Amino acid sequence: MKIAALSDYMHDANVLLVRCGSVGSMVALHLASAGVRHLTLVDKDNVESSNLRRHLATSHHVGQSKVSAVAEQLTSRFGRLRVSTEHFCVLSDPARLRQLIVDAAICLVAVDAEGPKYLIDRTAFYLAKPVVYASVYGGGSGVEIILQWQAQDTPCYGCSANAVGRSGVEIEPAEESSSYAVPSDDGSHLAWRDADLTGIMPAATLAASLTRSILEHQGGNPEPVRAFTGDGANMWQLFTQPSGYLPTWRLEPRLVVPLTDCPQCAASLTQQTRTSGNNAYPS
Repeated sequence: MKIAALSDYMHDANVLLVRCGSVGSMVALHLASAGVRHLTLVDKDNVESSNLRRHLATSHHVGQSKVSAVAEQLTSRFGRLRVSTEHFCVLSDPARLRQLIVDAAICLVAVDAEGPKYLIDRTAFYLAKPVVYASVYGGGSGVEIILQWQAQDTPCYGCSANAVGRSGVEIEPAEESSSYAVPSDDGSHLAWRDADLTGIMPAATLAASLTRSILEHQGGNPEPVRAFTGDGANMWQLFTQPSGYLPTWRLEPRLVVPLTDCPQCAASLTQQTRTSGNNAYPS
């Protein structure tokens, strides 16, 4: 997808990135290389040695916060980039999170857990700030990108998650897949093949491209966003189809309709003046 040159608005806009893990750190790199000059990074974790095979950080950063590691890597490459770092858990300080969303033009979320997604979604929805959710699952075999943009009448994150079989927030925290760490040296090449997280780069590319398109829209150029949502899509799923040692990818745009009993989407559902040319999905 070819995207027009960055406008002054895109250069100056603040992009809030919540979670600087494997996908988040690569999204940050994509955005910085595209010319975005203001990033605010949020993450509660520190870099561990097991992160290195799928992260922008290096062994030099082990023990440091992920936000500071990513910030150092980016600012050393992009001299005009301004990076703000926030080392905290968003669930522990919703007021701090809200102010960060207020100060941002767009929020990009690369969090695995559902709880933070719902909190961010509810906050951004009522602040009318767009949110892009980027996830990699299935050991890297699948990618999911969800757009929540109240101004474009998209469904909330909860409705989109429900459409793919996720409902509510799990009580027990999800355990990290063992395939995310470096496989032990057991002499089996299959262990390394199964741990291949090739979905990280496609997820980062797709999420960064959508984010850039939204920034263009906010700066007065709606065409790039229409390239994504032209058929009413507000979710994009990317699946890998193994074929020997040459996997292929299949992109599936999806139109998710809000649940009729969703209280968050109810206000948007009362507006019956949607047109497919100005909204993320037709009525």
